Amino acid sequence: MNGRSFFLSSLIAGVVMGLLSSIPLISLGNCVICLWVWGSAFLGVFLYRIFEKQNPSLTVGQGALLGLVAGVFGAIIASLFSLLNLAGMASVMQYVETMPGSESIPSGILDLMVSPASSILSVLLCAGPFYLAFGALGGVIATALIWKPKAQPPATM
Repeated sequence: MNGRSFFLSSLIAGVVMGLLSSIPLISLGNCVICLWVWGSAFLGVFLYRIFEKQNPSLTVGQGALLGLVAGVFGAIIASLFSLLNLAGMASVMQYVETMPGSESIPSGILDLMVSPASSILSVLLCAGPFYLAFGALGGVIATALIWKPKAQPPATM
């Protein structure tokens, strides 16, 4: 297994995973059994096969590892994209503070909801395990479907 091709494939798949999982409306695809997560892991295995034309060998375990690493990159990208959502969330929270009955909401809760640290941690802790699990699953499925074992030469007697 080529480390450079492995890293590049998992990085590209992770970026695609994080982007598709973070863009509003498009991210709804993850409601279908984490479609963008395992689909991006599938993309990672496909890219690895393209990058490794001379010696394309990948076991199911290596495919799972490729999907897992892509899931790590995807979770990081998605958590960074959650910071962009904070701009809109801050204006919504300001509106909520002016609504009648908002006095019953503890003041620290609204501040915590729009803090960058809580945004990043919520994505990493809530969605991160799904990115890892379904990324590995996508790598296993893709390796089993795409990868064809090398043909053995016929035995001569």
